[in-house]
Amino acid sequence: MVSETAQKILALSADEVTKFVKEQAKSRKLSSIMKVLNDAALKGDKLAQRAIEHMGFVLQP
Repeated sequence: MVSETAQKILALSADEVTKFVKEQAKSRKLSSIMKVLNDAALKGDKLAQRAIEHMGFVLQP
């Protein structure tokens, strides 16, 4: 699931990322997506790290 989600996010253009983040926040799904990506990124998953950065967030251990 993590790699699918990360790949989906990385395939989005900058404009699409903004829309995606807004839609996920509005539907209250963004926090669960971020938790999954963050947990994976902290374990060294580079794809998850790139997806977090692509959305404009910073990974902080």
